[in-house]
Amino acid sequence: PSVAISAPLNASFNSSLATLSGTAASFFGVQGTEVSIQDLFTGFYWNPAPVSLFNSAAPVMIPATGTAAWALSPGIPWVDGRGYQAVARSSTTSGIYSTTYATAAFVMDLSTPTVGVLAPVPDSTVSVLPVLNGTASDPAPNPSGLLTVEVRLRRNTDGWWWNWFTQVWAPAAVSSVTVRSRSLVTNS
Repeated sequence: PSVAISAPLNASFNSSLATLSGTAASFFGVQGTEVSIQDLFTGFYWNPAPVSLFNSAAPVMIPATGTAAWALSPGIPWVDGRGYQAVARSSTTSGIYSTTYATAAFVMDLSTPTVGVLAPVPDSTVSVLPVLNGTASDPAPNPSGLLTVEVRLRRNTDGWWWNWFTQVWAPAAVSSVTVRSRSLVTNS
């Protein structure tokens, strides 16, 4: 049978991951899919029994639910900045396993990006706004990088928001502007 992993994606950074999922197919029917998950820092595999830990030196194949579409919710307490690898194999209704396994290596990035406004000075009053300036970063231990920074502008006197498309103030924040900077680094 053929097997694929759709979540997580290979070479991805993930801020959360409750369920691993994918697909399996066979002309003879799919009996099920099993998944092993390795902590690439320690080299150990997730072992749900007797105590759920990364403590096995050998792969532990954990049964997923479903057949053509499968899912596994292992309840792993992911570690920020740590790399993992999921390997999935499927079997046919006659017990024949996949000859090629599906693999997805990924990193958990649980750190929240930080952002700061430099100009105008926070909590200041200005009548003209010639420039918006600030900083943004994705902190360690293993930053995935920043793809974009979105900016919204709110007028404190009435709470209205600047609409970047229509260039007028409005009572609801309907738009933001996406900013890219030469100093913005994206790891991919």
